[in-house]
Formats: sequence, structure tokens, C-alpha cells
Amino acid sequence: MAIEARLGVFAAILATVAAVAAWGNPSVTLLPDTARETAPQERSGGYAKGLAELARAERALSAHPDSLPLRFDRLRIRYVLGVKEEAFLDAADSDWQALSGAGRPQDRALLIAYAGALRVARAKHGFNFRRKWERLQAGMPLLDSAVGLAPENAEVRYLRLVSNYYLPFFLGRRARVKEDFAVLGRLLPGTRSYPDRWLRNVGRFVLEKGDLEKEDRAALASRLHGLETEEGG
Repeated sequence: MAIEARLGVFAAILATVAAVAAWGNPSVTLLPDTARETAPQERSGGYAKGLAELARAERALSAHPDSLPLRFDRLRIRYVLGVKEEAFLDAADSDWQALSGAGRPQDRALLIAYAGALRVARAKHGFNFRRKWERLQAGMPLLDSAVGLAPENAEVRYLRLVSNYYLPFFLGRRARVKEDFAVLGRLLPGTRSYPDRWLRNVGRFVLEKGDLEKEDRAALASRLHGLETEEGG
């Protein structure tokens, strides 16, 4: 290989290392009443709202400790908060372990997706490039496997989408981002897998950031308008 080509390859490797080491926000916009452009955890009020959501989830679980939907809700909240504070990812891992122990076949793909998403979220924290890279390398195949198992599951798709959306483009995940936006644009108008308060923010993100088919965009906008009307009424 000519010296110019070798230098070009070396420069590309250095650029990749620098960008992944500096990468900071596999952002998720799941919590209620969040901003459109930044993760709720990165806004002045979003983190406090997340803590309030977590407190409500804890109270609900105290009254119904065996409720799997409530346990999934707490996992969602801790995952979102964990993008800001890594300690919440430790708590989310505990939720994940407990839910895995329940062993429900219908939860398999979603749990695999959360296993991947939690690893990718951990890659945001710390300054050790090798550890960041290892976490990304561990998380992405899990997210792809989860989508392969449940390609029509909106939450699985969304977890992969937000885990990929903020990564540097040269990691080669843009095609999956485009695919997940398109599938979510089709799925979200009719999905019943999310509680309404989560769906509003998932839908906003997809509507604003995704290049959706005209019909899907109109259907999703209509669904979100209906949710907001119900909330206001």
C-alpha cells in the first residue's frame, strides 16, 4: 500500500476513535412533556420530571409489587434517566434481571432490546475509549437480534432507533436508522404497546426527525393530536 493510502487509513481510524470517544448522547425522548430537540435528561426540567415519574412508579410498585407492566415502566424510566446518570443504569439492570426471571416468551425480544440499549447507553459514560467501543460492539448486535425476532414491535424498533440515531455516521448504522423510522411511522398510529404518555413523545420524535411516507406522517400526526385532545379534555 502506498504511503499516502496508509496515511489516509490511519487518519480515518484516528477520526473514528476521536468521534466515538467524544460521543455523548444516545438520546431518548420518552418521558412526558420533553423538549423536541434534546433528551429530557439534558434539559433543565426534564431530569426533575424523570425523577418524579420514577417516584410515581415506585409508589405504584409498592402497591402492586408483582405487576410486570409496572416493572417494565420502571425499567423504561430508569433507562432514560441513565443516559444522564449512570447509576440509574445499574438500577435498570436490576429491573432487567427481575423481568428476565419472569420468563414470559412474549417479552423475549423486548428484553433483548433493553439489554442492547442499556449497553449502548453505558457507552456514553466515562472516558475510556476501549470500554465505550466494547459496549457499543456488545449492544448493537443485541438490538439487531431483537428487531429480527420482533420486527413489528414498536418499542423494540424505537430502542434500536434511539441507540443508533446519535452515533457517528461512519459507524455504518444510518441504514438501520432510516429503516426504523419508516417502520415506526407505519406502526405507531395503531400501536397499543405504549402507555399514552410514552407514545406522545415517541411519536413526536419519529414525526419530527423521520423521513416518513406522506400517509404515515398524516396518520401519526392524527394519532398524536387525538392523544393531546384527550389529555386536554
